[in-house]
Amino acid sequence: MNEIMFNPGSDGAEWLELYNRSDRPIDIHGWTMRMDKDGKARTLWHVPLDIPERGYFIFTDDSLTFKETYPAFTGIVLQPVDGWHRLRNSGATLRLYDLTDRLIHTIEYRPDWSPDAGRSAERVNFEPFDEVTWGPSAAIHGGTPGEKNTLFSQHIPQRLHVDIHPNPFSPDGDGQNDACLITVQLPAAHGVLHAVLFDIKGRSVRTLANQAPIGSRHTLFWYGRDDQGHRLPMGPYVLYLESLISTLQEVIVSKQVIILARSL
Repeated sequence: MNEIMFNPGSDGAEWLELYNRSDRPIDIHGWTMRMDKDGKARTLWHVPLDIPERGYFIFTDDSLTFKETYPAFTGIVLQPVDGWHRLRNSGATLRLYDLTDRLIHTIEYRPDWSPDAGRSAERVNFEPFDEVTWGPSAAIHGGTPGEKNTLFSQHIPQRLHVDIHPNPFSPDGDGQNDACLITVQLPAAHGVLHAVLFDIKGRSVRTLANQAPIGSRHTLFWYGRDDQGHRLPMGPYVLYLESLISTLQEVIVSKQVIILARSL
């Protein structure tokens, strides 16, 4: 289980994404899912059907609504043959079993994994299999069915790391160093980011992120313009970053100087 939409809102579809991380197809014939300890076993699919290597499957309570919500998704969307467990917004335990009733995977999801309606909960990485490796999707459309998760990260740094390149940069339209790439790496699986640029007089000129949910690694771009799209004068600008890390129960602040220059 790689991604779950348990709180789609009043007009959305609940769904669960399975990802085959192996190098061979996996037949899901006869697989069942159970909710909580004594939940009824519901068969997901009753005939041979392979998840291809490195492939995705979506199980949902409403395939039509799912396809309307994610029109770019081109993979397989199925509705379980035995019906769908309603996914409680307050949290629940889901267990996945194969044809021989062998336990494949268990997740005990919580409401804080995705506190906003219409936003899925994503796995950050595959080891270890616990709640620390899940968090709310940072995708614009609220989820990433059939794609790499926005929170996916092989390595989570021990402290906040900000990389700015190029710096100085010269956004003059000559095709060289026209954009400043800002890469933020959090010391956690996910967080909420606020990023603002200030001029030398302390005035806010450009908001790059406004309380945006992000994964462990996130990228911002600045093209040397203010919030109204006007070109800013050459000189130093202060990038103020503030990230709320709920799992650490702290706010991390960073200040970096970016030089907006003329090309040489």
